[in-house]
Amino acid sequence: MNSKTIGLIGITAVVLLALASAGTAQDTPSTAQQEERMGEAVRGYLLKHPEIIDEAMQALRERQAAEAAAGPEGAQGRAARRPDEPGRGRS
Repeated sequence: MNSKTIGLIGITAVVLLALASAGTAQDTPSTAQQEERMGEAVRGYLLKHPEIIDEAMQALRERQAAEAAAGPEGAQGRAARRPDEPGRGRS
């Protein structure tokens, strides 16, 4: 497994653990409390493993380069995949 895969697995594990520890059916915290706990867990993981940020930035640069090489079709494909992003995917 490469370091990118390990980093993504780590982040996924932290998020899942944060969600699992967010509360039980009897003691369900508010969404704001869940978000705060998850944010603390992710922050802690990133502080212990800051190399993940570099890996994510490299993945972003690679994606942007691939989209630029694909021309307008690549940019259009991205817009179709990200309708939630402001200014993208809407006609």
